[in-house]
Amino acid sequence: MCLWLLSLLATFVAVEGGDTCQQGFLYKERGIPTMTNLPNSEVCQQACSKNKYCSHFSYDLGDCWFLKAASGLKEKATAISGDKYCASSKDFMLDTETPEEKVRRIHEMIANLAHYVEENSQDVNAVKNAGHVKWSSQNGFLKEEGHDNLAKMLNSASMIFANAGGVSAYAGEIPTREDLDWLLTHTTGQEAVTEEIPPEERLPVGGDTPCNNLRGCGAAQGKSFGVGAPWTNAEVKYCLDPQLHLRAKEAALCGIRMISNALPGIRFTNVGSSGSSCSSNPAVFVTSSQSGCWANIGMARSNFFGFGGGQKLNLITPGCDDCGTATHEWLHAMGMAHEQSRPDRDQYIVISWQNIKSGMDSQFAIDRSADVHRPYDIRSIMHYGSTAFTNNGRPTISVKAQGYALYTTNPSEYRRYRPGQRMAMSEQDIEQLADLYDCVTPNNCMSQIGPSGPDARAVTVNPGPGGNMNGGGVQVITPFNMNLSSDQISFFVMFLVGGTVICCALSCVMSGMGMGTKTQPYRYVR
Repeated sequence: MCLWLLSLLATFVAVEGGDTCQQGFLYKERGIPTMTNLPNSEVCQQACSKNKYCSHFSYDLGDCWFLKAASGLKEKATAISGDKYCASSKDFMLDTETPEEKVRRIHEMIANLAHYVEENSQDVNAVKNAGHVKWSSQNGFLKEEGHDNLAKMLNSASMIFANAGGVSAYAGEIPTREDLDWLLTHTTGQEAVTEEIPPEERLPVGGDTPCNNLRGCGAAQGKSFGVGAPWTNAEVKYCLDPQLHLRAKEAALCGIRMISNALPGIRFTNVGSSGSSCSSNPAVFVTSSQSGCWANIGMARSNFFGFGGGQKLNLITPGCDDCGTATHEWLHAMGMAHEQSRPDRDQYIVISWQNIKSGMDSQFAIDRSADVHRPYDIRSIMHYGSTAFTNNGRPTISVKAQGYALYTTNPSEYRRYRPGQRMAMSEQDIEQLADLYDCVTPNNCMSQIGPSGPDARAVTVNPGPGGNMNGGGVQVITPFNMNLSSDQISFFVMFLVGGTVICCALSCVMSGMGMGTKTQPYRYVR
C-alpha cells in the first residue's frame, strides 16, 4: 500500500512540474529568504532554476526563497510562488483565435503557400495545381477543391522548402498539425487523425525510456542525439505494403526525398515486400492499413539468430498523406523523439494536463534520452501542435517566451511561429539527424551502432568492393539465407561442437545404465 502511495505521489509531482505560477500565494514553510533585494520574481525564479537543490520558489517584495520541495500555500497578494519552471500568465500567449478567425487565417495561409509554389516550382503540373488551389482559397472554395489537390500542393511546397534548406526559407505562416486536421475535416468531413506513439513504446509520465526489441536506448555511448537506435551504416531499409494507398505512397517517398536531400549520406534501400512484411529484416514496413500516423522508433533489434526486427510506419489516407507528416514518421523510424519530450522542455513550454484526453498523458511524457544538444525548437517537425490530444478544444501545449527565443523576442510575432508545423525539417532537425548518424559532411554519414542485443557496442565497418559500406570481406552462405557475423559463426561452431560432446557423453552414460535403444526398436508414432 505504501509503495502504491509513493508511486502515485511521484506521478503527481511529475505531472505538476512546469504548470502555471501561483500569483498571490507564498509557500508556508520557507524559512528565512535565500536572497533579498531582488528586482522582480523572474530573477528569483531564474536563480532557483540554476540551483540543483531548488525545486520551488517563493517571491515577495524583493525577498526570494528556495525550497527543496513544495509545502502548503497561503494567500499573500504581493507574492508569487511555484515550480522553478512554472509560467506566469505573461510568459506565454494563449490561443484566443475564434472559429471565424481560424477559417480566414487558414484560407489566407493556403493561398500564400500556393502562390509560393507557383513562383518557385519547376514542375509544370505542380504550378498548374497550385494556381487552382490558390484561386479556391482566395474565393472560399477549398472544400470543393478537394483534399487530393490540396495535399499535392502541400507536398510541392514541402520539397521547395527542403531544397532551400528548411522552413526558415519561407517568410510566411506554415500549416501545423492542427491546421492539417482542420483542412481534412473541411474537405472530406472526416475526423482529425492522431500522431500517436505506438502502445509498446509509450512512456509512463515521469518515466524513462523503455528498452525492448522495437526500441533502442539512445545513440552511441556518450551521445544522446536520439531515443532509438540509428540504422547501421546509415542505411535505412524499408518496403512498401502492396496494398499501400497511392497518396500514402507518394507521401512516404516524398519524406524519403526530403531527408535524402538534406543528408545524402543517409541511404534508403527498398528491400521489397513479402505479403504483410518486408522480405528481409530489420526493415520498415510502410503501410496505410491501420488508423493514425505513427512509426516504431529507431531500428528494431533482431535476435541473435537473425529473426525479428520488423517494424511499421503507418500513414492512414486521407489524413497522414502529406510529405511533412510522412517525414515526421520517418524521423521517428530513424531514432528521433518528439521535441516536446525533451528533459528540459518545461523551461520552454507548459503542458496543461487538465486539457489532455483521458489515457493520453503518456503522449506528453518526458524522455530522458531525448536530444538536448541544441536550442529548443518549437518549429521542429517533431513538435506537437498546441491542441494535440485536447479533450475540450483548449491548448494542451502553451509556449513560454523562452520557447520563442530561437526565432523572435517580439510578442507581436509569436503567432507566426506556431508549434507543430508539418511542412519541412527545421535547421535544428537536420543538425540533430546529422549528429545521430555521425555525418561528418552531409554526404558522409555512418552510424556506428550494431543491430543486435541490448548491449550493442560500437563497430567499425570496412568498405566493401567499390567503396560501398556493405561490410565487405567474406560472404558467408548459411541455411535459410541468413547473414551471420563472424561472432555468430564462432558461436554456432562452438555450440555444435559442445552439443556433440555432451550428446556423446549422455549416450555413453545411458548405455552403461541399460537405457540404450537395443531393447526397443524405433517406431513411428502417429
